[in-house]
Amino acid sequence: ANFEDAEASGAASCVYGLGASAIPQWVRDRKRSPLQRAKEMLQLATLPPSLPCREKERAVVADFVDGVVSEGGTGSVGLGAGRCLYISGVPGTGKTATVMEVMRAARRQAKAEGRAPFQLVMINGLRLPTPAHAYSAIHEALYGHYVGPAQALESLQARFTPAAGGQWMSGGAKGRKGKGKAGVGEEAPATLLVVDELDSLVTRKQEVLYNLFEWSLSAPRRGVPRLAVIGIANTMDLPERLLPRILSRAGLRRAPFQPYGREQIEAIVRARLDACESAFASDAVDFASRKVAAVSGDVRRALEICRRAAEVAEEREAHSATIPDVRAAVKEMFEGAAVRSIMALSQHERILLVATCVETQRAGVPDVEVATVLRSHAEICRAHSVDPLPPGGHGALMAAIARLGASRLVLHEAGRHARAKVGLNVSIADLGLASRADESMSWLATLVK
Repeated sequence: ANFEDAEASGAASCVYGLGASAIPQWVRDRKRSPLQRAKEMLQLATLPPSLPCREKERAVVADFVDGVVSEGGTGSVGLGAGRCLYISGVPGTGKTATVMEVMRAARRQAKAEGRAPFQLVMINGLRLPTPAHAYSAIHEALYGHYVGPAQALESLQARFTPAAGGQWMSGGAKGRKGKGKAGVGEEAPATLLVVDELDSLVTRKQEVLYNLFEWSLSAPRRGVPRLAVIGIANTMDLPERLLPRILSRAGLRRAPFQPYGREQIEAIVRARLDACESAFASDAVDFASRKVAAVSGDVRRALEICRRAAEVAEEREAHSATIPDVRAAVKEMFEGAAVRSIMALSQHERILLVATCVETQRAGVPDVEVATVLRSHAEICRAHSVDPLPPGGHGALMAAIARLGASRLVLHEAGRHARAKVGLNVSIADLGLASRADESMSWLATLVK
């Protein structure tokens, strides 16, 4: 079941996934208990009918999208800077889900008004071999076939840059015989590029970001598609780290997503359970919301906890989940393998892990050099009256990083040298939980954000 099929079905909610369309209707229609329905609605893959508690942020995204796809392609976006929107916030705050809800609504509106639909391209920076492969991913989404980064860059440059002298080709790149029909006299559809994990495309020279934002700067012109970029990342201050020549082109309207509070988390969970309220005791949902809000504000954790609580209630053959069921689910999640592994680390290993988290967040990239982590480790130690060098000196610290890599708590390049790359391989929430659990080193939790 793909995006268009699910949208055309008119279903209020559906689950996207391999094989979903092959489930017989009689299986879908069979009577299920409230707990079974609750488990389905609490799955992360289930699209709810609406996303509560993000009305303000949704309005910002919807205004931007409407401005891009409306006739003339400018709307309220303006042409003084590129058509770019930067969405930031910690994981689990509804960033991507809000964007996708707006896209579905924009498609429905365009269809109802008889306007040409826009082209939606979605890429995830963490799933690309290199930042340059973003060109290949965009080209494949637009043209239906894969080419290397260099060839894809040339094709996209011709497509989105009026100065290149090209016209829009509905079936292929400019300048290739027999590859589609030129859009002379035809209004080219707008292209909306959504880049999840935008900070993963940051390099020293930032060429990829420069090109994307440069293409979005082009004024609307018949036969030349309009490009708008929506960047999504966990880093709040990424725009401040962009080179001036890139920021001047991007403009970057911003839509910050703050962590959910307890009441918001509870409202989201209850909205999912609207059709099966009897599956949970009222105080059970409140208990789960308080637990998650106190740790991270990641609503995905609350959904996972409640889904697991429903399973625990089923195992004891109960009709609804109660606080003890939620408490058991919380214990499983918050005292999982990753948290136990972190708590078993030595003092300097924990500080190195937190230093890796701090530096990757500060740089807005998935990994940094070992030398950077070691400098951060020394700064943290001095700030909290800890000897920066353990017994064994610098060699002991390098061995500690190697042990973190061996235990898969970090991703570490082979070799014990300062230029090797190291990146965090556990969730920030788990790292924060483990740091708070040990009172003797609870100060580390203040560094994990």
